[in-house]
Amino acid sequence: MKKLDITGDEEINFKIEKLGKLFPNVVEKVKDEEGSIRQVIDFEKLREELGDTVVKSDSKRYLLTWPGREEALTIANSPADKMLRPIKEDSLNWEATENIYIEGDNLETLKLLQKSHAGKIKFIYIDPPYNTGKDFIYKDKFILGKEEYARKAGKTRGEDDTQNADRDGRYHSSWLTMIYPRLKVARGLLKNDGVIFISIDDKEEYNLRKICNEIFGEKNFIANFIWRKSKGSGNDSKYVIIETEYILAYAKNVEDVRFNNKEIDAYDGKFKYKDEHFKERGGYKLEKLDRGSKGYVESMDFGIKAPDGTLVFPNGRTKQSNDGWRWVWSKAKVEWGIKNGYIVVKKGRGGRWNVYNKVYEKLDNKGNKITRTKPYKNHIGFEESILNIHANREMRKLFGKAVFSFPKPVALLKYLLKMFYLENEIVLDFFSGSATTAHAVMELNAEDGGCRKYIMVQLPEPCDEKSEAYKAGYETIAEIGKERIRRAGKKIKEETGADIDYGFRVYRVDSLNTPRFFL
Repeated sequence: MKKLDITGDEEINFKIEKLGKLFPNVVEKVKDEEGSIRQVIDFEKLREELGDTVVKSDSKRYLLTWPGREEALTIANSPADKMLRPIKEDSLNWEATENIYIEGDNLETLKLLQKSHAGKIKFIYIDPPYNTGKDFIYKDKFILGKEEYARKAGKTRGEDDTQNADRDGRYHSSWLTMIYPRLKVARGLLKNDGVIFISIDDKEEYNLRKICNEIFGEKNFIANFIWRKSKGSGNDSKYVIIETEYILAYAKNVEDVRFNNKEIDAYDGKFKYKDEHFKERGGYKLEKLDRGSKGYVESMDFGIKAPDGTLVFPNGRTKQSNDGWRWVWSKAKVEWGIKNGYIVVKKGRGGRWNVYNKVYEKLDNKGNKITRTKPYKNHIGFEESILNIHANREMRKLFGKAVFSFPKPVALLKYLLKMFYLENEIVLDFFSGSATTAHAVMELNAEDGGCRKYIMVQLPEPCDEKSEAYKAGYETIAEIGKERIRRAGKKIKEETGADIDYGFRVYRVDSLNTPRFFL
């Protein structure tokens, strides 16, 4: 009898609790070697309960795998062995603020957040380290070393020695093993209508897409946004000038997601015609009333009288005939449309009569008032300028010098945040870097009076002693992030006077040798 140990992982414990309510007999309590009580699942009993609905694993199914995949699953499912220690002296407005800044490994942090924020996060944005062919600062317990990778990959000694670092399979495997458990745990933090955006470049976009399809489900893929980050030459490629990066977007349940689509500009030329109803209905455009792709329906093939008395049938016919064409409105709906000024019959090229319905800017085709919107495009920064150079300028304005490499522009984060209704929601960034996301949240709140809250997570990665940041007194990336929030908040308050939450509570991931603290 196979049993699964599920103790220690908050998300799994939550799932097993729900499963136990449906099938109480499949959950058992056992003692481990240390005498602690653990909950386990009896898979044989679960299979009996589910009967013929159980699908056997297919070894030939499509699956992304790599040396270290099992280790990645182990990392994701292992319990957190840390705690969050409050650092009040480094915080701003501790007692009143709802914003959070956490210093420490983001994987441990994500697991700890399961205790307080499981299913509560509406929006996640991350800009993880791109795979440059170098070892990662995130030294997870199970990331494979060179010898272990070679063993698992079935490589002979010295086989990788001739490969360039950025083409070495070990680095792809290490990157995948690093990102996989973080995304898997992060999914448990999302609300049912929550979304995640992930910045990435060409090196791992292909693999990241496969991982996200597995974790979030291919059906929950929203879009692969193409962001124009720069104009002109750069150092990204010796063959082709690379001006773009990618931002992958997934939902927890895409059917529940509501987009805050942009309102259509009344003067963009789309609704260019006017009639006697303009004041009430706005401008209008014309759409042909007949279609040839929906299949023939006899009741939808009838004559509509033209100005000269001619009866007009679908496809310009002068009589009823089954040629596959039909009206998209019923006879009763057409009569309503004629009576209320929605139907236009006019001659086209060749002298044939064509029937159109008016699509008004402010009313639907039933006469109901609406606000028309247009969906977002899958490219960012082509119509408006949202460049990396702007991000560098933002940092210089705040700090007087470039204290952080490769920050993201505030405008980019604001663009993504504006896609959704987030006025009172929590925004999470667990690769927060210079805290651009926190900066963007504060600016949006100041602009529209929203109450968005943020959680920033950043490893206290040491700054190079030769860097401008270190010379300016910032020993870690986390110190830069916190200081940016302070300075950006002060600047926003001075410029707008907005009464928003400018504070943040600082926590530090620490060992379990002191009393526990929860958010």
